[in-house]
Amino acid sequence: MKPHPIHRLALIAAMLTVPALSAQAAFQELDLAGWNAAGGFGLAGNTQVLLSLPAGATVTGFDYFDLRFSTTGDSWLSELVLSVNNTAVTEWLDWRPSTVEASGSFSAVSGSWNGISGAAGPFGSTGAFTVADGSVRVTAYLAYVVPPVGIMIEQGSLRINYEVTPIPEPASALLLLLGLAGLGATAAAARRRG
Repeated sequence: MKPHPIHRLALIAAMLTVPALSAQAAFQELDLAGWNAAGGFGLAGNTQVLLSLPAGATVTGFDYFDLRFSTTGDSWLSELVLSVNNTAVTEWLDWRPSTVEASGSFSAVSGSWNGISGAAGPFGSTGAFTVADGSVRVTAYLAYVVPPVGIMIEQGSLRINYEVTPIPEPASALLLLLGLAGLGATAAAARRRG
């Protein structure tokens, strides 16, 4: 049985009202100037902040821009770690901007850590992760410590990249329901006639 033209129109109207729900890329940026790293992860002396992101967002990686830092005490440039992790510290992205084994000052550098998981990360990062509770912890820490040590970030910014899947607006959902109701009504009418 060939579909009635009204059925086709109702089906097209219903399909047009379905909103696109593809993930949208977004980011938040932090100024790192004045941040310190003085110990292992979670220890006093490390600068850290809780950054609000939409619950359900997927953190995909981060970029750092014009990062410049210097050492204090018996510290080497290679131990600074930039870390973005969930608040439960079960999923994270860690990256060491420098592999230079020397004290002193590390000149401005930019780079990216794009959520590669497992052994590809220097500290076995879990890779991209979903933000369950609406916040992530961003911290600077030292991968290894021989006191007294420290690293001070003199300049730079950190961009946290994430994706969100939008929730359909109530008006869009209502249009979809009306389109489907219209399709059902025309199909019922056609069955009664036919």
